[in-house]
Amino acid sequence: MLFGRLFREHRKKVSTHLSADFSLSSAILRWQASIRDKADSEIMYKQKPLELCVFSYIADGLSNGDLYVE
Repeated sequence: MLFGRLFREHRKKVSTHLSADFSLSSAILRWQASIRDKADSEIMYKQKPLELCVFSYIADGLSNGDLYVE
């Protein structure tokens, strides 16, 4: 799973930004706007809003039955 791999790779980093080496196309535009940031003339993703987005989609999936835990 994409998000699982991303968190494993970046969990030990102290930075508040992540490199934008993955797509946010599945997130709605309001999430995309709050996550994207420009740092050192490079597009980066803000870590905390990205985490909120991911956990929000997980919570929605669990509550409507699209996602479940075995």
